[in-house]
Amino acid sequence: MHSYLKNKDSTEYKAVELSKQKIRDLSLSPNFSARQIALTFFILSHYICDAHMPLHCDLRDFKAKTADGKTERRLPDSLHGGVEAVWEDFFPDKKVLTIHDYTTESITEVTSNFPKNSIIELDTLGSRYAFSKEIVSSIPDEWEEMVNICRISYAVSRKWIPQKFKEIEAAVGTSKCKDKAPEWKYKDIAKIISEDDFKDVTNRVFHDSVESVARIWCKAWNIFLK
Repeated sequence: MHSYLKNKDSTEYKAVELSKQKIRDLSLSPNFSARQIALTFFILSHYICDAHMPLHCDLRDFKAKTADGKTERRLPDSLHGGVEAVWEDFFPDKKVLTIHDYTTESITEVTSNFPKNSIIELDTLGSRYAFSKEIVSSIPDEWEEMVNICRISYAVSRKWIPQKFKEIEAAVGTSKCKDKAPEWKYKDIAKIISEDDFKDVTNRVFHDSVESVARIWCKAWNIFLK
């Protein structure tokens, strides 16, 4: 991204509040407009956040070849989607989280609108998941940063879900382990992962996702401004 922007004087971007500009006006750069920069940042964010999902980094979530050449599941096909479905139950509806020109609530009000009994802890004083007040921009090479995130996600997955397919099937029932299984609920997950461990890992996954996105955005933007 920097290679596209290096010949452009960054003072033009410093002079305007880009978040308040209309899309059609975000074309200060002749070869890589601000709206393209924003889109690139959001695509990058998707990848960064996906890497924090433990099962995204665990090959057990795919089929493996047995000695006789057949394939077998090492984890139920529906477990991955089941965890993500349960996560979604603990967050506000996407429509609530969408901020636009007609949004009347403050950002604090929007992000605080969690469902009743959500396990997600907000960044409040005393929270064990509170954000650092400083964003560390001196991260190593971005690729190395992502490799390290993926390695940690893999380790978390193996620690979080150590059971084998048959053990999980015995705990939650055969129907939940089929390819097209009924929707998973929190009570199903609790049969595999303790509620305390599920809450702890979930909060760490989402809080670190936000911080990781901020770190990499911050580094990329500082490169451009310099």
